[in-house]
Amino acid sequence: MQYNPINEQGGINPRTKAYLQIGLFIGISYVIYRIVKKEVVLQKHRRELGNEGTLTDNELGNTGGIVLSTCGDYNPAADAETLRDAMENNCYLFFGCTDEDAIWRTLMDKTCWQKNCIRNYFNSIYGEGQTLMQWFEGDLSGAALLKAKAYFNCVEEPFE
Repeated sequence: MQYNPINEQGGINPRTKAYLQIGLFIGISYVIYRIVKKEVVLQKHRRELGNEGTLTDNELGNTGGIVLSTCGDYNPAADAETLRDAMENNCYLFFGCTDEDAIWRTLMDKTCWQKNCIRNYFNSIYGEGQTLMQWFEGDLSGAALLKAKAYFNCVEEPFE
C-alpha cells in the first residue's frame, strides 16, 4: 500500500503533520543560526575596526579606527580586549557571567600609567558609549566593584 499524505476525510495524515513540524523546526533553527552567526561576525569586525566614532577623518588625518596613543611602547589593546571579554555577556541564559579572575589577572601587575592607558583605550575602542568604570558598575558589585575602582585609583595594594 502506498503512503498517502491526505487521509480519507481530506485532512493531513498525522505522520505527514509530524514531518512538517520537524521540517519547520529545522528551518527556523537554521534561520536563527544564520542570523546569530552574521551578528557575531559583524561584532568581530567592529572590534577589529574599533569604535565607530573613531572611523571618521579628523584634523590629524586619523582614519580607519586608528587611535593615537600616548602610551609609548606599551600596547594596551590586548589588556583592554581581555577586560571586555571578561565582562561581555557571552552567556545569554545565565547571570553572573563576569570573569572576575581575568579582570584581576589583567590589572594586577600593571603600573598606574599602564592602567590609565588601558582605560583610555577601552573607552575609545570598546566602550560603546560607556566608560570602563560604567562597565565595571554594570558587571561587578560590592567588594569586587570597590577592588576594581581601587585599581584605577592607583592604590598600590587593592584590598582583598
